Amino acid sequence: MSALEKDNELLNLIEVKEEVVKEYPNTKDLTYKKSISYGDMLENYKDDYSKELDALAEARAAKLFGASFAVILDSTQTYDFIINKLLELSNDVLGKPIYTIKSTDDNVSLINYKEGKVKANEKNDLFLAHVGSESGLMASGLLQNPVFYADMTLVELNGTLRSKGYAILTNDEEIYNGLKKTFNKKKKDIVEIAFSLKEATRPFHSVYARKVLNNAKALHSTLKEEGVNVLGNTTMNNKVVVSTGIPIADKLVKELNTKEIYASTNVSRDMIIFDTTYMSINKTSKEEMINLAKEIAKVIR
Repeated sequence: MSALEKDNELLNLIEVKEEVVKEYPNTKDLTYKKSISYGDMLENYKDDYSKELDALAEARAAKLFGASFAVILDSTQTYDFIINKLLELSNDVLGKPIYTIKSTDDNVSLINYKEGKVKANEKNDLFLAHVGSESGLMASGLLQNPVFYADMTLVELNGTLRSKGYAILTNDEEIYNGLKKTFNKKKKDIVEIAFSLKEATRPFHSVYARKVLNNAKALHSTLKEEGVNVLGNTTMNNKVVVSTGIPIADKLVKELNTKEIYASTNVSRDMIIFDTTYMSINKTSKEEMINLAKEIAKVIR
């Protein structure tokens, strides 16, 4: 069975899963939740790492984000490993250093990728943009897409895209060829990545992405109304950030997590970050998010 035939078989399975969701509305989270994971569906395909399937996944990633080329990385590789490899590529293969703009934990302002390109050109550097967990919002056209400005865009495939690992996007064939030589390891979970990228092109993903963004806005505005020190006038993506300070942030996160309200701290551990990516699987209405925000405010105040 070819990769495309396998792919069609998997698409039939997801359509069956969607029919189950319609018939049993209490299992509405199945569309994205991996508890009914791809594991069972993909059991017969896990050892197939053919060039054909690899090319299929990368073509999907490129199309999804509007790039000419994409390289999907081994899902076990860390961010630091990837950045070091990109530095090697820029210096050894392409002969230029990298100027980069990376998503930050606070996410309280829109990143100006066009301005980043200008700064990179002034230095005669390659411009690398990094898109974090908001990648699914970008793919749905809800956020600015750096692919049109950056020489390379490092995209996290998890978060709002509901996949695994990273992809590097580019419109430059020379850079693409260099990337293929630099990242030449076999990729784990390539079938699952190829399949989830296909899911991201289907209408329900745009509905989900819009819900993630709307839920973040509802959470942000309600927390602010409740007197919580929320950063920024509005949220720009899937994250809402509250400023508290060390060690208060760590203590509050532990308390929130015991109430099954997922929260995390940033690298400096002085802020609390709420990501509506996972909240939006079950929290489907604005009213639910407002009530959740009020419950969070009681803990933080």
